[in-house]
Amino acid sequence: MALTLASSIEKCDVFDEPIFDNSIVSLHEHTYKSYGSPSYKNSDEIRIPVHFQDLILDISESYIYIEGKFTPSQIASNGQIKCNLSNNALAFLFEEIRYEMGGEQIAVVRKPGITTSMKAILSFGASQSPVLLTYGWGLGEDHQDILDDTTHVFSGRLPLKYLMGFAEDYTRA
Repeated sequence: MALTLASSIEKCDVFDEPIFDNSIVSLHEHTYKSYGSPSYKNSDEIRIPVHFQDLILDISESYIYIEGKFTPSQIASNGQIKCNLSNNALAFLFEEIRYEMGGEQIAVVRKPGITTSMKAILSFGASQSPVLLTYGWGLGEDHQDILDDTTHVFSGRLPLKYLMGFAEDYTRA
């Protein structure tokens, strides 16, 4: 008991010289664009290369930002065009997501819409629901946070930690 008290007193000594950890100098956000066309069709492959060898990537905080526009085919009874996105709509845009590093395949997620839906139902509680809205989760007919009803433009982000299990655990450099 006395040993615990002594260590607590040492921790509360405000006159000691502060300890600084300068191992991470700064954090920068980089944007990478995919190869090829700015518009994609079904079964098109999207590759996002990262060629900087002097960067340390924080995979747990990395994400895929998706922005798109669609033209709805149905007109509502009042003459206005009405369209809604379903829960987890951004993840359902992909058939497969692969993470490769140095030519080696690190992780593969097939049917990410289904797998992330199952994970969200089982893993996330009410406290995470505001964050999940930007991922396209929690959408309903009257609650379309990632869709602009007037321009039919949708946008959101898919964090790798939401899509791939290894990225969720990869919190240390």
